[in-house]
Amino acid sequence: MTKMKKTSSQKNKRTKTTPSNSLQESHFDPVKIDIENPHNLLFLLKCEDYKVQVQALYHLKKYLNKANSLTIVLIIEEKLLDILHTLLIHQNLCIRKLSYGILSHVIEYSSVRFTLQDSSWTEIFLEAFTNRDDLIILENIMKIFSFITEDEVGKSLLTNSIPLEKISACLDIDDPDIRKHTLKTILNYLEDEKIKCDGVKFETLVKLIDSEYPVIQQLTLDVLHGMMKRHDGMEAQLKFKHLGGFNKLMNYLEKPEYEDIHPRIMKILGCVTDNEKSEIMETNNLRRLLLLSRKILNVDKLEQLWNTIIRLAHSRRNNQILMEYNVMETIKSFLNSSNERLIIVACKAISQFLKDFDQIENVLAHISVDSLTGLMEQNITGRTKEAVMSTLLSFLKYHTLDENNPNEMEKFSFIFNILTSSSSTKMEVSTELMREVITCLTILAQNSFYRERLDAKEYIEQLARHLLESGDDQLSITILTCLSQLVYDDRMCQVLCDGYIQKLWEQLEKNLDKNKVSVAVGQFILIASSAQETAANSFIRVGILEWLIGKNKCELMPVWQSVLNRLLESHLSAKFTLYGRLEFTDLIKERFYAWRYKESNDKSFNELYPLYEDLQKLSYEEESDSNVIYAVNLNQSTSRNSIESRTSSQSFGSLGSKRSSTKKGSEEEKVSRRKHSLKDTSKLALCGDPFLREYVNELLGRLREEERNAIIEEANIGVARNVFDTQKQLKILANFVCDQLSGADNGVPCTKHYFDLHISDLKAEVRSRIIPLGLLRLGMSFERSLLFKVLADQIGVSCALMRGEHGHGWVEVALNSFDKVPTHVVDLAHSPGKLIKLKTPEADQYKSCPKLICEQTALNTGRMSFN
Repeated sequence: MTKMKKTSSQKNKRTKTTPSNSLQESHFDPVKIDIENPHNLLFLLKCEDYKVQVQALYHLKKYLNKANSLTIVLIIEEKLLDILHTLLIHQNLCIRKLSYGILSHVIEYSSVRFTLQDSSWTEIFLEAFTNRDDLIILENIMKIFSFITEDEVGKSLLTNSIPLEKISACLDIDDPDIRKHTLKTILNYLEDEKIKCDGVKFETLVKLIDSEYPVIQQLTLDVLHGMMKRHDGMEAQLKFKHLGGFNKLMNYLEKPEYEDIHPRIMKILGCVTDNEKSEIMETNNLRRLLLLSRKILNVDKLEQLWNTIIRLAHSRRNNQILMEYNVMETIKSFLNSSNERLIIVACKAISQFLKDFDQIENVLAHISVDSLTGLMEQNITGRTKEAVMSTLLSFLKYHTLDENNPNEMEKFSFIFNILTSSSSTKMEVSTELMREVITCLTILAQNSFYRERLDAKEYIEQLARHLLESGDDQLSITILTCLSQLVYDDRMCQVLCDGYIQKLWEQLEKNLDKNKVSVAVGQFILIASSAQETAANSFIRVGILEWLIGKNKCELMPVWQSVLNRLLESHLSAKFTLYGRLEFTDLIKERFYAWRYKESNDKSFNELYPLYEDLQKLSYEEESDSNVIYAVNLNQSTSRNSIESRTSSQSFGSLGSKRSSTKKGSEEEKVSRRKHSLKDTSKLALCGDPFLREYVNELLGRLREEERNAIIEEANIGVARNVFDTQKQLKILANFVCDQLSGADNGVPCTKHYFDLHISDLKAEVRSRIIPLGLLRLGMSFERSLLFKVLADQIGVSCALMRGEHGHGWVEVALNSFDKVPTHVVDLAHSPGKLIKLKTPEADQYKSCPKLICEQTALNTGRMSFN
């Protein structure tokens, strides 16, 4: 950019002063000095005679104007800035003017700018800027400011000292050079979004658009663009509109002689934020743009103009005006053009119009999916493909499925080809294009017609490959979103779980320090584990639950806390082992296990929290370890008849007969416990516990009988009342549990000693620490509570299972089915079925760890007492 020349009258006006003494002289008569070594001038600058200093400064400035860059750098290194630092505050005006002139000349060098980024220099500049005793000094100061503010440090120093309002006030000075440097400084200020642009006078800027100096005109337009593109640019646009700024820009845009500023005007118009709340662009100006677009033949200008028009298509009013001018025909011609830039413009326009609900029908009437898919089969560049794919994404939302058309899938075959092409043909596919492709596939996969016709293995394999190879966070997030949609399909989920979960987790775990990726990974795991139980088990197997348990809760993002809760819901055994509590909503449906005692944390994760099907893979043959695992399996695949039976036995330690579950001792006892081989016991644990299933059936029979009796009782008294309520159900359930776990022999007391013998015999007979819960004939507080919880969940009674210390346990219930929290503890010892209100001394005593002893007076009922 060339320096603008000042007329002689301007110079005379600026140098005209009235000095009060010789030190304030504003001009001097130069003396010719012949100095072979320019460094001697620096020596003369240190002279105390101001006249010598003036002559030295004058000749140094002349020398610097002719010197090459290397020579200037050498002079700067000779402490030039240190000398100027003193002369800038000299009393003599000529010395200050010449010093500022030299400094503004060398400011273009980075070493000088770095030195001036200091508060000591800023204070000098601020004083001179405030005094404004000479226009030449002000011009040089503004030039220095325009360079200093290019760097963040210098900008920070200056903005803290001189607000934008004071800087912009210099635009009122009728000097083109001052205005030029001021506009540059304002531009640098505007790069910082924290600096408000309220101080800039729009009236002045609108006037400067008509400046006779092209440089000032261009810089003014740049400043206007900088103000309007900011996040708070709406206010600036409104001010500009009220001052007639947009009309003025349109006038220049229609004049070919101002072609050099047309791109800048386009940028400003492209920032206009027209929406339903505020319409910046006047209707007349929008029509002028449309008419102008028909006259332009140059592709560059046509592209710029249409990008501006598309930017204005953010309000219904503007869209209606555009449709009145039949723009869809123009867009259709662009789409069929051989020029890819116009194809991109057409794609942008289509996507924008589809956002307006009122224009969707009009767009679909002119543009078809086939026209877009046909473009993808042509030899177009990646950037154009990205634009077409983006438009196709918008179209798919309104595409009507034609299931009767055999070629329906062929329309979108190119999408799958792009997904697989990068590996099969080594074709380079940009990250942006791949994101658009996978997003399209996500939308298509939502429809069962397309999803069922996909090759699940190949589809999942390609998505997994791109996810493993991806170095782009946004692409990874897009793929995870697609996988989240696919896990609802059983085929897709099975393929994903069979071979890819482990690899994907190993890759994704490396990027969990990135918030956006971490959230996407968490959402994918949460959706997949909620959609399919097999996916939840796969995530647990690869170590995600172990990773989450090892984290501090406060370290986890909300989505990961949800993932932890969801995986624990899927693995209730781990949840109970970890927290020692199962809530009302934690329903034991089919398979569950629980340690008899709390296990120490020195064991590995797989030893503490194995999946149910992995129990038998672990070694539980340590005879010295008294802890056992109670296995609950309500699967009906194993029947009692399939297990070899033996006659009833009165031996307490064997797997012989169970105690009669009836209240009358004279009733014929049912054939109960069977002796099993190790193989048969494994079937019990893994395939189903027939005795436990028998408990459920027998309990349901009792409840139905009691309900019939309640109906009869209600009919007899002639008053409708709820005689068979939750409390009665709990009483029946509690008595039933105590009947089953009070021992096979009425003469044997139910003490912990006999219970330990019973467990030891069971462990020896099944040769494992895994004992099916249905095999137990004697139970302490925890065993009774566990059986109570299992049966309660089967009959639909809300129940919470709690673990205490030393193998103690209890259950908590709510009498009102609408209550979401427990209100009572169920007595399973002293008086089976008695409800003890929580937060009472009696409840606190029951929840402690008492000694359980069987009373001989309650042999027929199986009721127990605490001593």
